[in-house]
Amino acid sequence: MTRVALYARYSSDNQRDASIEDQLRHLRRIAHSPWYPVTSRECTCRPL
Repeated sequence: MTRVALYARYSSDNQRDASIEDQLRHLRRIAHSPWYPVTSRECTCRPL
């Protein structure tokens, strides 16, 4: 089975807080296809 990781980040201080969640929502929609089942989740938030 293929394993994937989802990665989202802020590209500047001017981005809105929802930007990361928007990116992850889009990636999860792609990952929930039959080819890439999501088996676990982990989130690490690091300050710049």
